[in-house]
Amino acid sequence: MDCVRIWNSTVGSGVTRAFQAASSVSSGLDVRNLLVLGPLPAEASHASNLSVSASAFSDVTRQDYTLAPGSPAVDTGTGIPEVTTDRIGTIRPQGPALDVGAYERP
Repeated sequence: MDCVRIWNSTVGSGVTRAFQAASSVSSGLDVRNLLVLGPLPAEASHASNLSVSASAFSDVTRQDYTLAPGSPAVDTGTGIPEVTTDRIGTIRPQGPALDVGAYERP
């Protein structure tokens, strides 16, 4: 069976439903290191996924979802050998572990 991989992604404000099945089943998803502003969707049951408040990000009002200093997402991700850079090209990891979400805090 094919599997959709959602790795090291961030879901920000205004997203009311992160996942919606399109002729598939939830067992076809591999969701790891997902960072969500608000509650985690049911499909994100892996222990590496985090639900956070706006204070975890640099500036949610400007849709800047880079990680703020002290964010609970820093150095708490699960290692995924295929994930070597973040959304803007920063090498992963910068600390002892991957950061959760789309951005690695330098």
